[in-house]
Amino acid sequence: MSFMCRSLLPYCSVIIVSFRNGPELAKCINAVVDDPTVVEVILVDNSPLDWVTVVPDHEKVRVMTQPENPGFAGGANIGASSAIGDVLVFLNPDTEVESGSLGKLRARLIDHPGVAGPAIVSDESVDYGATLDVFAMPRGLHSPKHGHSSPMYAMGCCLATNHSVFDRMRGFDERYFMFCEDAEYSWQCLRHGYAVEIVSDARIYHKGGASTPGGYLRGGRIEVTAFRISLRERNSTAMVIACAPGFLLPIMLILSLVRSLAVGTTAAFIGRTDLASSVFKGMLWNLRQLSGTLERRRSAPMSTASNGWTRIRWRCFAIELVIRRGLPVMVDFVSSDSTEQPNWSPGEQIDGASDPS
Repeated sequence: MSFMCRSLLPYCSVIIVSFRNGPELAKCINAVVDDPTVVEVILVDNSPLDWVTVVPDHEKVRVMTQPENPGFAGGANIGASSAIGDVLVFLNPDTEVESGSLGKLRARLIDHPGVAGPAIVSDESVDYGATLDVFAMPRGLHSPKHGHSSPMYAMGCCLATNHSVFDRMRGFDERYFMFCEDAEYSWQCLRHGYAVEIVSDARIYHKGGASTPGGYLRGGRIEVTAFRISLRERNSTAMVIACAPGFLLPIMLILSLVRSLAVGTTAAFIGRTDLASSVFKGMLWNLRQLSGTLERRRSAPMSTASNGWTRIRWRCFAIELVIRRGLPVMVDFVSSDSTEQPNWSPGEQIDGASDPS
């Protein structure tokens, strides 16, 4: 994907990456299309050509249909490449933005360039951004006050950034396909000295799991799928290599690899050979992709590389999560019977079928 300087309008370009989304997509678009701060709504439709996506008829809305599914990261970059607003707002299709929120995000970014996100309201929680622990595991922050620490990243279901900053960062890392690209992008911004903030009086409602099942609280338990686990294991390791401060890189990398080994071994032990295979293939993928990941790391000035670490809380969220919520609930089927993501599976993606390289 090519990123270049251009003449931009002082408005928000809303970019929605969709994969076989139904009525919730129309609600998402209708919530933002009449916002006076929005100059356009770009829908990047990653659905197969035989899937009919119903899109509200509005002069601000334009659809970019993709013949193949480039994932969220690739689709977001495609949308950004033709956007004309000075602020990019990436929205999931299962979100509804509260009136006035996008203007608040843009105002914050004009004063503090980088990344801004809203408070994210779901059926069971309100998150004010997120952070990572030393295992590179995510933790949603449930209070707008985080002591001396700021959020590590704005969640990708609603992430706003200056267009110029997005171009300088070369967008999301398309190799990730989906998952962790929001955290990696925010961390790269921190490494370059940009701000990452949550605007607590800007709010969206997020249903969660509309395109890909799992990943959210349901009935007090975290739902997971093999697809989510395998890509998150793969991508979180790549993110650590690309972003972790030098003095902590060995520790975080070792812990990430140990975590992946434990997940893969446990999956094999409980009979989920599809998940085990995908996790181990993800470890090999990181080895093959090492040069590209190191290039991503070298793009950040070393003088600011430690800034990102100050945004990470020293908490073992994985253990805390098990204590508070119990073991995650697998909501997918064995991969040979799975319908969670038509046309792509964890094994295929990790084998490199969709790698841009």
